Amino acid sequence: MSNGIQRNGSRSPNKADESLLPPKVTSNHSYIGQSETRVYKRRWYILIMYCIIGIMQNAMWNTFGPIETTARAVYKWDGWVIDLIAAWGSVTFCITMLPFAWVVDVKGLRVGLLLSAGFTLVGSVLRFIPTGSTTSSTALIHCGQIIIGLASGIAAAPLLSSTWFPPSQRTTATAISSVASYVGTSLSFLVGPSFVDDVKDSNAVKVGDNYRLNETEEAKYQKQINSLLYTQSGLQAVFFFFVFVYYPSKPPSPPSHSAATVRVDFKDGARRLITNFNFLLLATIYGATTGVYGGWCAVLYQNLSGYGIDVNEHFAEWLGFVAVMSGAVSGVSFSVFADRFTGHLKLLLIVFMAFSLFAILLIYYVFTRVIGFNKGLVYVLFSLSGFFLNGTIPLFYELGVELTYPVAEGITSGSVMFFNNFLQSIFLVVPLGHLGTKWMLWATIGTCAASTLLLVFVKETYNRYSVDKRAKIENDFSSSSLNM
Repeated sequence: MSNGIQRNGSRSPNKADESLLPPKVTSNHSYIGQSETRVYKRRWYILIMYCIIGIMQNAMWNTFGPIETTARAVYKWDGWVIDLIAAWGSVTFCITMLPFAWVVDVKGLRVGLLLSAGFTLVGSVLRFIPTGSTTSSTALIHCGQIIIGLASGIAAAPLLSSTWFPPSQRTTATAISSVASYVGTSLSFLVGPSFVDDVKDSNAVKVGDNYRLNETEEAKYQKQINSLLYTQSGLQAVFFFFVFVYYPSKPPSPPSHSAATVRVDFKDGARRLITNFNFLLLATIYGATTGVYGGWCAVLYQNLSGYGIDVNEHFAEWLGFVAVMSGAVSGVSFSVFADRFTGHLKLLLIVFMAFSLFAILLIYYVFTRVIGFNKGLVYVLFSLSGFFLNGTIPLFYELGVELTYPVAEGITSGSVMFFNNFLQSIFLVVPLGHLGTKWMLWATIGTCAASTLLLVFVKETYNRYSVDKRAKIENDFSSSSLNM
């Protein structure tokens, strides 16, 4: 009898690897004695609240970037302060990823989301505590941003979809919940400027690389920034209340047979992940492409200047915005398609990565004037690059879970996100100033090309999907036997 292992040592994508079933049980996934599966309408509430918390956390993480000039004038910051505030998100995620993965896998989604929403609420309040001193206010803002960054450690999109959604909707649910954070970052570019006026449009005098404000002007802009911070904190308090009142970790009955299957003990799961070459290859590919691409978009204004493109920083921000938003749209739409073609995630990833590489190459040709520079064309190309590359994010998550099942989804998805944040941090922090800024686009092209090729060597295994498929066949057979 076959155990799902082929002679060449690779695992069959059509057989569940029953030898991987664990001797220990994580409490979050245990449905002892239950064989009935059921789908609940409340799953959409669970998904929406998870998305809202993610949107709020990322919008607050990127509070000061879109209002950089005014914030620097009010708090008398140097340019590096904004960069440091943004960097806290990646740094704190690397610290809290493992603890949050343990929480959601062992204690459940409710505890994990309450912690995330609570951290975000506490951090948002710290930022607007009046001190009467720009130095003290700056310290509190840093503390607040660090605590908000700690909330980013939750990476439970595949866990949520597996726990609450049937197999036919799993990839779509993962896509919706995973792109929510990117939507929050994008919305911050619209929300911030709607509250805070740009000091560049005032009569303030620029001294060095900052603006000098009189008392009246400083009070005006401080009031605007406080209004933004109050609004964010107030909304977060409302959403925290909703999660506190009702947010169950799992439904009474599982939505699928794979959701009811016991998961590997957390420590054993972590050990299996770091020894699973197939998973590590996939996670590295994901981190290299999305991490470097995201880092490039974050410093796009510098890269444009390096190519001698004379545009303002708002043009660069809008390029990043359209790339992220188009990726959010494609992430959901592609996943609806992928839900109907489960078993072909690798092929979809290769195709989408190839298209994104082509779009980024065209961007390079425009930047180097091989193709005539045109703002409209640049917008289109950035939209296409984000559409295809950011659209792969939920597919990476789902394939990662399939490769590692029955390792719990929380630690699997957290590990995938860790590679993204770690490699993005390296891209942004490693000092390569002597090379100028052109290397940023070269690195983006290189990682995208290499990752597309490396995807060929990822061996597909669909352990979770095969469990549900086998259960469906058995149920259909039982039903037909009863009807005979």
